Amino acid sequence: MEEKGRLGKVGRGRTFTAVCLAVCLLGLWVWTRASEGAAHCVPQIARVSIEEILEKPNWDAADYQVLGEQTGLSREALVFMEEQGRKKELVALQEAYFATVEVECVLNSIISKTEYVVDEQGMPARVARIPYVEEGDILITCCSHVFGWRNGHAAIVVDADRRLVLEAQVLGSPSVITSLNVWEEYPSFLVLRLQGADREERTAIADYARKYLTGVSYRITAGIWERLLPGWAAVDLDQGSEANVPRGTQCAHLVWYAYYQFGYNLDSDGGMIVTPKDIEESNRLKIIQKYGVG
Repeated sequence: MEEKGRLGKVGRGRTFTAVCLAVCLLGLWVWTRASEGAAHCVPQIARVSIEEILEKPNWDAADYQVLGEQTGLSREALVFMEEQGRKKELVALQEAYFATVEVECVLNSIISKTEYVVDEQGMPARVARIPYVEEGDILITCCSHVFGWRNGHAAIVVDADRRLVLEAQVLGSPSVITSLNVWEEYPSFLVLRLQGADREERTAIADYARKYLTGVSYRITAGIWERLLPGWAAVDLDQGSEANVPRGTQCAHLVWYAYYQFGYNLDSDGGMIVTPKDIEESNRLKIIQKYGVG
């Protein structure tokens, strides 16, 4: 009888463990599914015709405001489009800005997923367009998540003319230069630019990132141990590449690290790990373009 009682307790313990595990897995599934609905948001304002504004020889402040609301472009970006004779492209940008898109989640590691816009055949599609960037511009998307936590992703533009960006993509892969076109496949993104710095300095930051931060190993904990060491912030750019290459990096850390070498700390909360959200919320940055962002 005593043996049967003991076996009964073991059986009930295993059942309880199995139930708890099932509840946890269900909770993770629900949390993940709920998060995936935030990959893309359509504008909460009414769509209006911009044709009449585009026909004007010059735009006033009210025109810039309407065009910005209808395309997601900043005034700076709109001025660029105007000066380049590309005003008609704003019609397609408006169409994309208000379009409802189909989103697919793709595993990029054992526990994390990345979201992309797909066409009717389920293939990656470029609905949005990024018509204007400069070297040093920062790209942020929320379209990467671990279960229900949107860790996001970040990159830095290193060649605007060739539309090249530098990013630390995923665990197991070193930082690499990729095409800006890939960012147009995300359901949402931001293009951000450093305030209070001229184009020459921002280009220098991009050149530094391309020279020293390409091919760095991906490390989730990048930045933690360095901050625990005395004098961790002291970096002499004249010491050479070996002195300026971190032992590991992750997407937001790479962007932060490049800017930090020039005296700009883009980590808005000063935490142990810098995240894409930390950079997004930095008051040193301004929005050049937004797409799919609520």
